[in-house]
Amino acid sequence: GSYTYTPGAGAAALAEGATATDTFSYTLKDNDGSFSTTTVTITVTGTTDGVPTVTITDNNAGATGDESVQEDAALTGNTFTINTPDGLGSLSIAGQTITAAALNNASTTNIAVNTTQGLLTITDYNSATGVVTYNYDPAGTSQDHSGAEIVHNFAIVVTDSDGTTANDSLDILITDTAPVANADTDSTDADTNASGNVRTDVGGADVDGADAAEITGVVAGTQIGDISGGVNTPIAGTLGSLTVQADGSYTYTPGAGAAALAEGATATDTFSYTLKDNDGSFSTTTVTITVTGTTDGAPTVTITDNNAGATGDESVVEDGALSGNTFTITAPDGLGSLSIAGQTITAAALNNASTTNIAVNTSQGLLTITDYNSATGVVTYNYDPAGTAKDHTSGEVVDNIAVVVTDSDGTTANGTLDILITDTAPVANADTDSTDADSNATGNVRTDVGGADVDGADAAEITGVVAGTQTGDISGGVNTPIAGTLGSLTIQADGSYTYTPGAGAAALAEGATATDTFSYTLKDDDGSFSTTTVTITVTGTTDGLPTVTITDNNAGATGDESVQEDAALTGNTFTINTPDGLGSISVAGQSITAAALNNASTSSIAVNTSQGLLTITDYNSTTGVVTYNYDPAGTAKDHTSGEVVDNIAVVVTDSDGTTASDSLDILITDTAPVANADTDATDADSNATGNVRTDVGGADVDGADAAEITGVVAGTQTGDISGGVNTAIAGTLGSLTIQTDGSYTYTPGAGAAALAEGATATDTFSYTLKDDDGSFSTTTVTITVTGTTDGAPTVTITDNNAGATGDESVVEDGTLSGNTFTITAPDGLGSISVAGQSITAAALNNASTTNIAINTSQGLLTITDYNSATGVVTYNYDPTGTAKDHTSGEVIDNIAVVVTDSDGTTASDSLDILITDTAPVANADTDATNADTNATGNVRTDVGGADIDGADAAEITGVVAGTQTGDISGGVNTAIAGTLGSLTIQADGSYTYTPGAGAAALAEGATATDTFSYTLKDNDGSFSTTTVTITVTGTTDGAPTVTITDNNAGATGDESVQEDATLTGNTFTISAPDGLGSISVAGQTITAAALNNASTTNITVSNGNGVLTITDYNSATGVVTYNYDPAGTSQDHSGAEVVHNFAIVVTDSDGTTA
Repeated sequence: GSYTYTPGAGAAALAEGATATDTFSYTLKDNDGSFSTTTVTITVTGTTDGVPTVTITDNNAGATGDESVQEDAALTGNTFTINTPDGLGSLSIAGQTITAAALNNASTTNIAVNTTQGLLTITDYNSATGVVTYNYDPAGTSQDHSGAEIVHNFAIVVTDSDGTTANDSLDILITDTAPVANADTDSTDADTNASGNVRTDVGGADVDGADAAEITGVVAGTQIGDISGGVNTPIAGTLGSLTVQADGSYTYTPGAGAAALAEGATATDTFSYTLKDNDGSFSTTTVTITVTGTTDGAPTVTITDNNAGATGDESVVEDGALSGNTFTITAPDGLGSLSIAGQTITAAALNNASTTNIAVNTSQGLLTITDYNSATGVVTYNYDPAGTAKDHTSGEVVDNIAVVVTDSDGTTANGTLDILITDTAPVANADTDSTDADSNATGNVRTDVGGADVDGADAAEITGVVAGTQTGDISGGVNTPIAGTLGSLTIQADGSYTYTPGAGAAALAEGATATDTFSYTLKDDDGSFSTTTVTITVTGTTDGLPTVTITDNNAGATGDESVQEDAALTGNTFTINTPDGLGSISVAGQSITAAALNNASTSSIAVNTSQGLLTITDYNSTTGVVTYNYDPAGTAKDHTSGEVVDNIAVVVTDSDGTTASDSLDILITDTAPVANADTDATDADSNATGNVRTDVGGADVDGADAAEITGVVAGTQTGDISGGVNTAIAGTLGSLTIQTDGSYTYTPGAGAAALAEGATATDTFSYTLKDDDGSFSTTTVTITVTGTTDGAPTVTITDNNAGATGDESVVEDGTLSGNTFTITAPDGLGSISVAGQSITAAALNNASTTNIAINTSQGLLTITDYNSATGVVTYNYDPTGTAKDHTSGEVIDNIAVVVTDSDGTTASDSLDILITDTAPVANADTDATNADTNATGNVRTDVGGADIDGADAAEITGVVAGTQTGDISGGVNTAIAGTLGSLTIQADGSYTYTPGAGAAALAEGATATDTFSYTLKDNDGSFSTTTVTITVTGTTDGAPTVTITDNNAGATGDESVQEDATLTGNTFTISAPDGLGSISVAGQTITAAALNNASTTNITVSNGNGVLTITDYNSATGVVTYNYDPAGTSQDHSGAEVVHNFAIVVTDSDGTTA
C-alpha cells in the first residue's frame, strides 16, 4: 500500500500557488478473494521550478558579437540554449514567434527567420537539453557590408508555459572580404620597355575577394595604405616610369636613371599600387622592375676664357653683374648631377632651371643658373659679385668656382670657372646750407645739388658726424644732435639732415651772419670711405616770448609725474625757453638766478615744496631742459588718506622782464606692505619659533608706513584677516601663535603626534600684515612636521583574582561595576578595539557622556569613562548580557583589548573575566501517612526540607525509588513505585505518595519507611540530589479482587482482535490488600516476585487459545499489562469469529482468592 506520486509536466505547468487534483483508483484483496476498491486523490500546488533562461555563448573571444561569419560565407550547425523549468510556451526570434510544437518539429520542418539582417534557419531543437541548432546566411537579404564589419542583432525571447519570459541578443559579426594584391616583379634593360599585368601575371596574381575590384591608385616607391590616383598615368620612378591601367595592365619605360647604369649593372625601380573592391576594401602591394645597364661614354666640362689673356675666364666690377654667360657639359651615360662651388644640383633640377633658377653662393658672389639645354649641354648663368656682400678692400679678387659633372654611373669630369671682380670706392663732396636763427635747415648731404656724394660699387652710408672740420674715418654721432657753435646738426645714415639753431644763433643780431661747420664720413660695405664738411650759414632774427613746457607723463592720470610716498624721482625734466635771454626762474615761490641755474650741475638747488623736496641738478642752456630730483619725504608727509598731489608753480622771467608760468604736478601714491610666504620645519616633539616678518626667505616689506600683524587663521586664506594675533590657532598638526611683531611659536599637537616616525606633513596658516593707513597684504606660513616615535602603545590589565583563573571574577547573576584597565598611546590615540568592536578616540573620550556597550562572547561590557590623562578605562560588566548558559560550571569571558596609536602601531592584551556558577541545593524531606491514606506536599517549599534554587531557575528533573546520588533523569510526574507504595513528584516539587501493597501488608499499627530520591536542576545544568522518606503505619486490609474491563461495548468478549493482528499493551487489574501471593492465568501460576519482574522478564502463557504475554505489573495500582497473539497456535478462523477464554485467579498472602 506504500506509494510515491511524481508530479509531471501538467504539474510543472501550474502557476505558482495554483492547485489542481489528480485522482487514481485501487483494489485491496485478501488471500481468500475478499476485496475493496477506492480512490487516491492527490492535490498538487503549483510551484516555480525556475524562470526561463536564454544562454548564448560568446564564441568571438572578446571581439564584437557572439559568432563571426564573412559576408560571402554562412554559419552551419551553430547553437544557443533555452531553458524553461515550468515548460516551454514559445520562442521568438527577431520578432517571429515559434510555437513549442513547431520548435520540437524543427529537425523535420526547418524554421526560416528572414530579416533585414539575413536569413537564420532553425534546423533542430533538443527538448531535453534545450539546445537550438541553426544555420545563418548573411546574404539572406543581399546585405551590403561596404561600411566594413557590421553586427546583426537577433532578439531571442523564450516564454514558458506560465507566461514568464527571458531574453538575450544573438549578435553575429559579419566581416568584410577584402581583395588581396600580391607583389609583382619584372625585368628589362635600360633600352627596352617592360609590360605585363599586375592582377593576372603568374607569381603575383591578385585575388579580388567577394566584390568586383580594380586598380585605383599608383605611386612610386613602397607605400602602404589606400593609394588614390595615378592610374593610366606615367609615374616617374628612380630609373624610369610606370603606367598601370585599372585592369592591371602596365608598361614600364626606362629613363635617365636606367641610362645612368653602368653596363651590366642592375638596379630596381619599385612602385606601389592599390587594388580596391566595390565596398571600399583594399589591398596595397608593390611592382618591382629590375633594370640592367647598357654601354655609354665619359662626361666633360668646357669653360671658354673670355678675358683675352687677363686673369680669369670672365670679368665684372664689384657693383656690376654678368648676365647670360655660359659653359658646356656632356654626359653620354646620362647626367647624374652637376656640382658648382660644392653645391650639388640634380639632373632634374638642372633640366628645370629655366623655370626654377638655381642660386649658388660662391666664395665671392652669387651665381644663378637660368637655363640648361640638355641636347647641347650648354649651361646659362648670371653672376653678381655682391651676392655675399664680399669686401674687396684689397683690390681685385678672383672667384674660383669649381664645376664638376657626374654621369649616371658615377664617372666625373671637372673644371674651374674663374671670375675676376674689380673694386670701386665712394666719394663724399662738401655741402653748404643757410637759415635764420628761428628756422631749421634740412637737406641731404649725399644727394643735394652742389655737394652730391658718389657711392662707388658698394652700398655706402654716413657712419660718423662731428662738429668742426676733421679728416680721417669719423665714427659715431649718426642720428644724434651734434652741438655746434650756433646750433645742432642731426645727420641720418642715408644723408638726410636737420640743423636746429640754438642759443648761439639766437644771440646773433638781426641781420648778422655766422657759420657753423660739421664733418661727416661716407663709408661703403667693404670699408672704403670719404670724409668732407657741411657748413651752415645762420642769419640773426628778432626773438620771442619765454615759455615753460612741462610734459604730462602720467598717461591721463592725475598730475604730470608719479612717485610712491617712500620713493623718489631722479633725472626728471621740464623745459624753459627765453628767446630774449634768461633772467630768472621761480620754483614753488623760490627765485633762482640765471647764473645759479646755469651752475646747477655743480651746485644743485634745493627747493622745499608743500609735499616734498625738489632738487635741480642740471640746466642745459641750449635746450632749456631743467633736470631735477624729487623726494616726497622731504617734509615727512604722511599719506594715510591716500594719494596726494604736490602742485609746484614754475615761473620763468626773460631778460626784459616778460614771464611765463606752469604748474609741475607730482602725484604721490601710497605704498602698501608686502607679506611674503614663510616656511619652517620641526619634528612632532619640538616647537618651532621664528619671525614671519624678518626671517630670511620670507621676510616681509613694510612699505612707507609702520605695519604689524593684525590677523591669523588656520589654512590658506586671502583678503584682510582680522583677529587671532597672540592666540594659539589650531591647525591640522598643531597650533601657531603669532605676535603683532611677527614673532611666532608653533607647537606640535595630536595631528603631529599621529605621524609615523620619519613621515612628513605640512600645517598651513594665513596672516595679514597691515600698515597705519590700512593697506594690507596676506600670505601663508607653512610648517613641515616630521613624525617621531614617542613610544609604543600599551595595554595594562591588572590581575585581581589573586592567582585564580582570569583577571576579574563575577557570579553569573552578579555584575562588575567601576572596574578598570589602562591604555597608553604616546604617539596619540587612534582607536581601541574591545572584543573586536572598534572604538574611535573621539567616542572613547566621550564615554562618560555616551557609554559604549560591547557584546562579548559571555556578557555585556559597558565602557562608562575614559581618563585621557591617565589612560584609565572604566567599565561595567554583566555576565547575563548575552544570556549565556554556564552548564559546564565556571566559564571565562576572554575579551581581547587592542589599542592602536595614531600612526597605526598596536598593543593588545586579554581582559579575562571569570564567571562562577550558582548551583541549586536540594534538602532531604520527610512525611508520614497510614496504609490507607495518600500523603501530599512539596519537596521544594515544605518547612524542614525547603530547597534553594540558586541564580538560575530550577525544577525537579528526575525521581527514582530508593536512595541515589548523581544527576537523576526522568520519572517526573510519574508514579514511582517504592517498597510500600508509589510517589509522584511534579517539576514544581509538589508530590503525592500513594500507599500500595507493601503498605497494605503492614500489620495494623506497624510502621515502615519508603525512600525515594530526586534531582533539582537549574537552567544551566547545575543540580542537587536528595531524598524523600515516607513513614507508613499499617491498617486493617480487605479481600483480593480481579477487575477486567469490558472494552467490547456489549459485543461478545472483553477485547477484540483480527485473526491476523495482535493486542498490545492491554490491561486488567488485581488487588490484594493483605499482600499479593500469586496469580494464575489459564491455569499457569505466576508468583508475586515473577509478576513484579514482568517488565524485565515477560511471562508467556500459551495454550490452544493463542499466546498471552504479561509485559508489566504495577504493584501500586495492580495493573497487569499484556500482549495477545491469536496466531500463537496457527489457528485458522476462516469459518467465522471465535472467543478465547483465559481464567485469571489472584491469591493474596493469606490464601484468599478472587
